[in-house]
This record gives sequence, C-alpha cells and structure tokens, in this order.
Amino acid sequence: MRSPRARTAPPELSARARDLVAEAARVGRKEGPREVFEFLLQRWLETHVRQLSTTPPQLAALMVRIALAGRLGPAQDGLTLLDPACGTGHLTAAAVQEYDRPGLEVLACERDPDSPR
Repeated sequence: MRSPRARTAPPELSARARDLVAEAARVGRKEGPREVFEFLLQRWLETHVRQLSTTPPQLAALMVRIALAGRLGPAQDGLTLLDPACGTGHLTAAAVQEYDRPGLEVLACERDPDSPR
C-alpha cells in the first residue's frame, strides 16, 4: 500500500485523451465538477459492470446512517472515517453526504489498481 503522500508521475496521454480531458474540464466548469465526475464515474461503472460489484447508493446511505447513529449518539462533533477497501467509493461518498456535523476527516484506499479513484 502506498503512502497517501506518495506521488507517481502521470502517464503520458495521447492527443485524443488530452482533448477529452480538456473537454471534461470545460464541461466541469460549466456544469459543476461534482456532476461531471459522477457522470463519468457512472459511465465507467456501466462499462465495467461485469467486473465490479458496487454498493447501491440507497443501501450505502442506510449503512452510513446506522453506523453514525451507533457511533456518534446525540451530540458529538468530529469524526475520522477510514475505508480500507473503498473500491469505487460509494460507501465513502455516502458518509460524506450523510455526516452533517463539522470535523469529518475521510481516509480511503483501495488495493486494486484497476478501481477508479
């Protein structure tokens, strides 16, 4: 497992890939980076659906609400979330959506080099 601070050199992109990245950035500025990221992730997942299993968003949200209720109780701020096998990040994303208090720190990693991050 690599250190989260470790950086690797980005791969060289073809001219076509650079054009696609520039177009995604342009659309992201217009439509919003979150919306563009979620759209691209969904397309990636649809392409690789036979190779991956993901946690459906509704189930991920329910799992997080149950975990937060059991962990936090009525009035506690600050939480560190560790997802040691985040895969596509659905459960981690649900935690970010569901946690409505200040002080959330999210740590996530994935061993599979073919998983999107």
